[in-house]
Amino acid sequence: MPGKGIEMDDDFLRANEFLIVLAGSAMFEGARPHANALDTDAADALEGLVKVWSALGSGLIVEATPVNPIAADMFESVKARIEDIQKRIREADAMKPLPEETVLKVLVFLQRVAFGLNNGRARCKAFLVFLSQFYVDMKQEEQQDEILSADDEPRVIL
Repeated sequence: MPGKGIEMDDDFLRANEFLIVLAGSAMFEGARPHANALDTDAADALEGLVKVWSALGSGLIVEATPVNPIAADMFESVKARIEDIQKRIREADAMKPLPEETVLKVLVFLQRVAFGLNNGRARCKAFLVFLSQFYVDMKQEEQQDEILSADDEPRVIL
């Protein structure tokens, strides 16, 4: 079981549900361009992310980008999304930054979900299918927001 020393309860999961969905969505976004992406790629990406955020919690900076190009894309996608969330939180409320420990627990939770969905087959995609259910295309959402804010009058589209 990944992250044996890290404990989290239902209250933590409920409080950080949105962060879990955004991180999972970013992971799927990184895998989307690769038709041959597998759960092992996601596991490699999550392992690297957990190493990075474990080190950040202790004040170290570690670069753990996976060698596997698919896992590296997933790694970069999640890392960029988390850094964007941290930046937005800092801009909105400098008094309550997103703790590194919270990010680490979210990543370990995703690792545990991937571990639980793994059926042991080499070409397993159960975790990626699971993540696809929560996928939010952030670029499309931002474009729709821009279109809606550009209009002066509200309108109903049937």
